[in-house]
Amino acid sequence: MRVHNFLKAIAANGRADCLKLLFCGKMDIEDIPVLYKLEEMGLCQPAKYLPPWVKDARYLLAYLTCSEFLNKMDMTKNYAHYEELLQSIPKTLN
Repeated sequence: MRVHNFLKAIAANGRADCLKLLFCGKMDIEDIPVLYKLEEMGLCQPAKYLPPWVKDARYLLAYLTCSEFLNKMDMTKNYAHYEELLQSIPKTLN
């Protein structure tokens, strides 16, 4: 959830430049300012692999827009419907 919210903050603040820092290695979102400084100093190597959604910021923006729309919907009836549907079928052994 923290990463999702951070991605939303990156989009809202026009800071796509920080996105690639998430792929520098094991880290915490709170490490971004330090990683940014290390990158400026040439001490942080760029990530070798970036997922497609990082390479194309339009994809991330579309995902976050859809997510924001869905977060505003009342899903109570949908969840109740699917809960009823799932309870009507037996669980598999696998």
